[in-house]
Amino acid sequence: SISIMKVAQAKLKEIGPDDMNMEEYKKWHEDYSLFRKVSVYLLTGLELYQKGKYQEALSYLVYAYQSNAALLMKGPRRGVKESVIALYRRKCLLELNAKAASLFETNDDNSVTEGINVMNELIIPCIHLIINNDISKDDLDAIEIMRNHWCSYLGQDIAENLQLCLGEFLPRLLDPSTEIIVLKEPPTIRPNSPYDLCSRFAAVMESIQGVSAVTVN
Repeated sequence: SISIMKVAQAKLKEIGPDDMNMEEYKKWHEDYSLFRKVSVYLLTGLELYQKGKYQEALSYLVYAYQSNAALLMKGPRRGVKESVIALYRRKCLLELNAKAASLFETNDDNSVTEGINVMNELIIPCIHLIINNDISKDDLDAIEIMRNHWCSYLGQDIAENLQLCLGEFLPRLLDPSTEIIVLKEPPTIRPNSPYDLCSRFAAVMESIQGVSAVTVN
């Protein structure tokens, strides 16, 4: 973030508002603003993941990935490395899927409803978004793990109400082409300074991975 900030600032000085090329000036402002948004979403998602708040983390990571994809379309060095966002998005999906399945297996009405809501409102829309982009083998493997887990209930002797629930959402889980994708955008967070973002990112990555990921100069 720091190096990109310096490049952007140098470029903006080079093509300042008094320059004739106002379109290029505007484009750099828009791209850097989007990069800041990606950075904030990614950092927030990682910090929430670190705290075990997978449901909240997934929304931020999904939007970080989608916004970052728009930047990478303009050049491979315009955004964040996709694999970093995808890794923690995938980890959140698997954690949430396990939680939803555990709630489903209780056969308690409130718990089952909570588990199904997690599937319908978060996991399934996220899977649809992943499949509609260039999907990696790791993402595909994770999706197959989730699908197989839910399909395994079909061969078990489960209560009738659980069978009805499966019949309602399983087709959506297996066939992503039948509906419009809607995933609620997470709360907007006011970006902090690039130096603060970099320091927080270094701290959270060191905590998650047990190594120092970034040096702040």
